[in-house]
Amino acid sequence: MASLHEYFVRDARDLTTQQSFTISVAGSAIGEIIAKLHFDFHAHAKYISFYIPAFDEMDCPEALALQKLPEILEWPATQVDITLRRGSEHIQGSSLVFTGRVYLYSERPISQQLKQPLEAKPKRKVIA
Repeated sequence: MASLHEYFVRDARDLTTQQSFTISVAGSAIGEIIAKLHFDFHAHAKYISFYIPAFDEMDCPEALALQKLPEILEWPATQVDITLRRGSEHIQGSSLVFTGRVYLYSERPISQQLKQPLEAKPKRKVIA
């Protein structure tokens, strides 16, 4: 059976760009979260996924990942220029519409108590 990280890697069927974010507690690095921005040029859309290892030192590393959404959505303008060229058609990755979909591949289940605020946060920050 595949690990969760293998699913995170294999589930990317579209063009992606990724970056790791170091997670620190009390000034000491405890690990990394991997963020991917997915570009679906056929649907003219983009979405985000995260791989979040189990951090014993933190209750909810998913909240830290979600704080990175605005920065990740800026990657096509600030970090990587992605363009699909088909004949005379040119589609910029920065012109794709964010679907509002965020996939969390988290090695540790999120408690119901923490899940509701997590689901509401991206809607307020990104979609509003």
